Amino acid sequence: ELSSQQMGGDDLSEADEKKLAYIYPRLGLSRIPQLVSVSSIKKEQMSEVEEILRDETSEEGQGVSLEISEDRLSGSERGTLFHNIAASADPILLKEGRFKEALEALIQKQLISEQMAGQIPKDWLDGWRSSEAFKRMLSSPEVYREEPFIMTVPLKELQGISHLADGIDVTAFDEETGVMVQGIIDLFFREGEDWILLDYKTDQVLDEAKLRGYGMQLALYQRAIEGATGRKVREKILYDVRRKKEIRC
Repeated sequence: ELSSQQMGGDDLSEADEKKLAYIYPRLGLSRIPQLVSVSSIKKEQMSEVEEILRDETSEEGQGVSLEISEDRLSGSERGTLFHNIAASADPILLKEGRFKEALEALIQKQLISEQMAGQIPKDWLDGWRSSEAFKRMLSSPEVYREEPFIMTVPLKELQGISHLADGIDVTAFDEETGVMVQGIIDLFFREGEDWILLDYKTDQVLDEAKLRGYGMQLALYQRAIEGATGRKVREKILYDVRRKKEIRC
């Protein structure tokens, strides 16, 4: 630090010292990215939980009867594959258990490869098509799958759900100061005048810490849907693909 002697030899006045010590209240904003993803916020919420992403073999159950690749998919890759199938496959074929036809149609559209199709566990698809949520989706007059969004979240609200705002006095900012948040919503459909929101999860371990993070993720999705449509989200559901369970958040 520069001393008063180095600055000319005269003692600084109290007013000068206050000026030099002044910290611009919005300086903390320089540490916050202008655009963040929902997945990055979710990962912050679960930072203390070790992600278990190992290869699975026989524990996943029998794959759909198509050509099987010698290279097994990891758990995370298989989860991504399920998301792709749930987002793009003909729901009527899934409903009727015609999985091979549903997957072959995706292969023809080059949405998945034949090798990948052979590695999706049949019981995952069976569980989803038998679920109450799937049946409700089929009865809905308005369904959205893999719907992208981008929205502004006020900094004051972001502080409660992310470490991005740590150390910043959010009271110094007006209500319009915010961060752009983007994401992709797995599924939401209309039931009556309201929306039902659903997110697929294929985690090997789904404990309380993860559920807290996922709950915050769904809260952001709810905000995006209600802001864009003017209709409220009545239910938020996590569908546990491995255990074939619907978890209300």
